[in-house]
Amino acid sequence: MKRPLGICMVTGAFYPEISGAGLQCKTLMDSLKIDNIKFFVLTTTRNSSLKDNDSDMDIFRIYVGNMGFCAKFKAALNIISIFLKIQRKIDIIHIHGFSNKNILIVLLAKIFRKKLIQKMTSFGDDDPVSIASMKFGMIKRFFFSKADIFISVNPAMSRAFIEAGLPKSRLLTIPNGVDIERFCPPENSNEKILLRKELGLPENGTLILFVGFFSKDKGPDILFEAFKNIKGKIKEDLYIIFIGTTKGKYFEIDVSLIKTIKDDIEKFSMQNNIIFIESTLEIEKYYKASDIFVFPSLREGLPNALMEAMSSGLPCISSDLEGIKDNLICNEKEGLIFGRVNINKLSSAICSILEDKNLGNELGIKARKKIVDNFSIDKISKMYDALYKRLYEKA
Repeated sequence: MKRPLGICMVTGAFYPEISGAGLQCKTLMDSLKIDNIKFFVLTTTRNSSLKDNDSDMDIFRIYVGNMGFCAKFKAALNIISIFLKIQRKIDIIHIHGFSNKNILIVLLAKIFRKKLIQKMTSFGDDDPVSIASMKFGMIKRFFFSKADIFISVNPAMSRAFIEAGLPKSRLLTIPNGVDIERFCPPENSNEKILLRKELGLPENGTLILFVGFFSKDKGPDILFEAFKNIKGKIKEDLYIIFIGTTKGKYFEIDVSLIKTIKDDIEKFSMQNNIIFIESTLEIEKYYKASDIFVFPSLREGLPNALMEAMSSGLPCISSDLEGIKDNLICNEKEGLIFGRVNINKLSSAICSILEDKNLGNELGIKARKKIVDNFSIDKISKMYDALYKRLYEKA
């Protein structure tokens, strides 16, 4: 009996660890649970307690520790060992994002003649122009360029790829996908109140939601400063829910940023208005329980959190990133756009929704429609299914 098509997903973090690329990878795999495709996951972790096969998928976790020279060397040997173990079962390697470890993955893919897909996940980080500007950038770009197919998640990233001089014939624009059944609006106000009780959130008042790492790039401080601007000017009770890791070894976490925010919370006696959630595997409940979603990030590809919030019917406010304003949100239609780091504009955008409930409702309805019509994971997974099979036939 012919074995199923083998696909090795390579990502920097994977469920239950949280990362945009890892979550999108899992969403795609869950949507493509069919007999003729077999997935393997090769991922790194700094959590030594996570095991390899802790689900119904073949997951191989490489512990990277403190990433000193010895740790890097050991991780490289582990990658080679795992690859040799599974290479006869795989036909395609699908890399989500690009980092130093992927140089070794590309080498192994070429040695063993595996088809290689390189997905670019964040504009300003793993697109070819940004890679070339890094330390040893030309070497990294050389290996990056060896993929058979490149996946861009938005038109801005596709334009940057072509302007970088890489072959348009190997580029596909396939956006991230959303599970629109999981991420959907609450059926009614009673469901929202019940969820707030279940999650230990304030039952009354307006909940403003932020989802992301506590880093300068994600901009939680921008939202916090805007919140300080408007709190005393609005009569209703206001709260921010910050969902994102503030502890641990993730390189994205900015400890000084967290300290500044927490010091200000105490200084301005806002302890009852700011809620921190370190992590959750039931993020959809928080979307349903909230009233407004704010996305103040400084760089992105096609952000999962914003798309999930839109799919959940929340009125969304986002910074004016290329991949968002030209692809996801038309200002004042599917959401509101404000200038990056413009705290006053963000404050005004939040106030406009607080003061006009009809505006918020209309934005949420149109946001949900935009995701359902264009970014449903069922539609996106069909694109990948066709791509995988086409690549396999050319092998």
